[in-house]
Amino acid sequence: MKGRGFGPMPRLFLDVFRLCSRLGIQFVWIDSLCIIQGDDGDFPAEAVKMADYYQYSAFTVANPSASGPGMGLFDSTEQDNSPIPLVRLPYRDTDGQQRGHLYVYETERGLTRRYWEGVTKSELLSRGWVF
Repeated sequence: MKGRGFGPMPRLFLDVFRLCSRLGIQFVWIDSLCIIQGDDGDFPAEAVKMADYYQYSAFTVANPSASGPGMGLFDSTEQDNSPIPLVRLPYRDTDGQQRGHLYVYETERGLTRRYWEGVTKSELLSRGWVF
């Protein structure tokens, strides 16, 4: 409001700006930038408009796993480089002739499972706009 700028932006915000730019979205609402932090009068004034902000948005980005200013939208704190368990099954036609193989593998591996566990236990799900 005083024209001083924001200083260095967290990487998560920069990633959201880049994503929206690539999707052709001109405007981004970030609660912690658009609501004056520490101003007891601004939050009540903006809180009544939250339903409109989220209802009419193209999409909502919520990243409960971004643990610090250096973390971005596409970061992972760990990698799951374990081999993918794969099962090869024969594919047979209605006459019983083998025509090839089907490959079956687990799609939700450890990293994905840990991500969803983190989401379900995060403060994010205590926010009214999420519901």
